[in-house]
Amino acid sequence: MGLFVNTLAYRTTIENEQTFVETLGRVRETVLGGLEHQDVPFEQVLSLLQTERDWQGSPVFQVMFLWQHGMNLTGGSHDGLQFTPYQLPISTTKCDLTLTMSEDGDTLSGRFEFRKDLFHNSTIRSLSIAFQTLIDSITANPLQSVNRLNLLGNEHRLRLQELNKSEAASPSTACLHQLFEQQASLTPTARAVVHAEGELSYEELDKHSDQLAERLQQLGVGPETRVGVCLSRTPNLVTAIFGILKAGGAYVPIDPNYPPARIQFLLDDSEAAIVVSEQQYHQLVADGRTIVNLPALHNTNWQPELEQGETKKRIQQEEMEIGDASPLFLPIQKNTYAANAAYLIYTSGSTGRPKGVTIEHRNAVAMVDWARQVYSPYQLRGVLASTSVCFDLSIFELFVPLSTGGAVVLAENALEIEKVAPEVTLINTVPSVAAELVRNEAIPPNVCTMNIAGEPLGKQLVDQLYMAMSDSSRTASNLAVYNLYAPSEDTTYTT
Repeated sequence: MGLFVNTLAYRTTIENEQTFVETLGRVRETVLGGLEHQDVPFEQVLSLLQTERDWQGSPVFQVMFLWQHGMNLTGGSHDGLQFTPYQLPISTTKCDLTLTMSEDGDTLSGRFEFRKDLFHNSTIRSLSIAFQTLIDSITANPLQSVNRLNLLGNEHRLRLQELNKSEAASPSTACLHQLFEQQASLTPTARAVVHAEGELSYEELDKHSDQLAERLQQLGVGPETRVGVCLSRTPNLVTAIFGILKAGGAYVPIDPNYPPARIQFLLDDSEAAIVVSEQQYHQLVADGRTIVNLPALHNTNWQPELEQGETKKRIQQEEMEIGDASPLFLPIQKNTYAANAAYLIYTSGSTGRPKGVTIEHRNAVAMVDWARQVYSPYQLRGVLASTSVCFDLSIFELFVPLSTGGAVVLAENALEIEKVAPEVTLINTVPSVAAELVRNEAIPPNVCTMNIAGEPLGKQLVDQLYMAMSDSSRTASNLAVYNLYAPSEDTTYTT
């Protein structure tokens, strides 16, 4: 005669602050409203919706709940006749997941039907336990908020607590720039920054950043002061970042290639009244702000310079009052602590207004400390810095090598790696760029480690990367591909 069961699709939402009783009332109204139209065949609904059909899944919904009145799923007897249900073999499922429930006196019975290509048996067992725990939590107190209902049994809760015991005390209370200063005292002549147009030793980078820090403190920069950075990708960019940190400020990275409107938004929203920049970008960042210019790298009298204006006149007057015999700059006031802000980085704004994320020194230092334990000095000997400083991958590229005696190898982007190829031992990039490097056979001969983040990483690409790095010129013990992830709020990498 045919199937006399019609499918009803419901849309409902769960409000975390509502009680279960309130939520149940809302769902009841939704169900009753749907039952008023139950005579409309589900196939007709699909036809009117003109949904795109896919053989891999059910349209409109993928999870179904069935309530069977008077259907005993566990067996029983009637007039002396014993009967037990017989489960027919199931080779296909109507939905990704179906839960069938039946009532027998004071007992509720249930059965899950699921797609084996989507769920493991262990997953369904865990889901079943969670469902029973949820029912127990509801019956114990139906007036509690939905977000307080319990889904985890004691066994699962204890297991989760064990898995989350990953806290580790950071051995250092230092700030980011102090880690660099410690390394500079150990290896002053080692290369700190490598660029196609020149390089800086640890000693030179330390000296240049000190000069900038002194100038910034003259301008009033101190802890929690936000200072913009709008520079080309040259060693001056690294100098500017460390100079701001040494002055006590938090740097706000500004990509000069951004549209002018976005640059103005970042500067206005961050309240950065001072910007470290260069002559060619003044028109992008001025707008009443104080600009500190950094001269060319090979300038024999390298000193930060103030743009013409009232601020410059005031500083010049102060220097005249100090007298010719006094040094041009005053000693740096070292009053920055681990809990002070180190940088303010903005999200892309792809879902709306860009959001600024402030990261403290102690957060970034913890990430550096983790990297020191995971990566060898050989791997960090030359870290490619090709990520815009507006993205948090740059935090690893700048601060990890300069805290371990390695070098920051600057490039405009990872695909221009050939200009600095011999210096690079570690590449930090996204899978799409890594795949392009593999396709072009452009991974330099000394690269032994790939940090991959920002996009899903497939096994095929991992195998290709290992193959590209596995020639005899590399040390096998240092070969590694790391699949890393974290939002900016979690300081570059979490997993």
